[in-house]
Amino acid sequence: MRTLALSKVTTDTLADDAVTRCRAACGALGFFSENRLMDYQALTMAFRSAGGDNRLILLDAAWTMVTGPDYLPPRDKPGTSGWLALFRTRERLLHTQLTALATDVATVPGPFGFATWNNHTDLAHSLAEAHAARTTAEALWEEWCAPVAPASVLHDLYELHCLERTAAHADWYLAHELLSPHEVLALPGRTDEICRRLTEHADSLTDLLEVPPELLHGSLATDDYVRALAPGPWPAPLVPRS
Repeated sequence: MRTLALSKVTTDTLADDAVTRCRAACGALGFFSENRLMDYQALTMAFRSAGGDNRLILLDAAWTMVTGPDYLPPRDKPGTSGWLALFRTRERLLHTQLTALATDVATVPGPFGFATWNNHTDLAHSLAEAHAARTTAEALWEEWCAPVAPASVLHDLYELHCLERTAAHADWYLAHELLSPHEVLALPGRTDEICRRLTEHADSLTDLLEVPPELLHGSLATDDYVRALAPGPWPAPLVPRS
């Protein structure tokens, strides 16, 4: 149940990020209801609470990871990428830190009291997010190793996800000496390079979404979105005199 619940949070978060970036890239067109981006974002915002509030799901997941018998902090596995080792280390260290803080409060009976837990919800939130980021990266790794699409595209998608998840917590990795200052400063450039490569495979990327053709409508889906958004009559183009 923890995995299913965190999958819901991860899917909603990634979908919201994608729509936000699309709207930013489209400028004013991102606000027109005909292009449907506003409608998609309304859904991603609704699903922050629908099916369970995202933050509460993360906190509940962290609680079971610290108190339940069905979780063990991840260990490094041979034969996987350095990204997975990095994410596993972050999750393991956050779990150790949260467990130590929660059990060190002698004034609270039992290993975990509500007041104790309530004082460390930000750390609990970070632990659950780290767990979700690690398991998502592992799923992408498995897709890359057993490709159903061009392997280069899947590899770049995997790298892009890992770079963005690392950049989001670059200060933490730097403080724990898991990344060097040079490696942190190189993250934006590496991300830009992958995005440039993926741009050349836009059709393959959209095919991976498996969106039914009948759902692809709106002015942005046409070759000339300006004319589709504001249909004629249009004046004839000016012909320069010779």
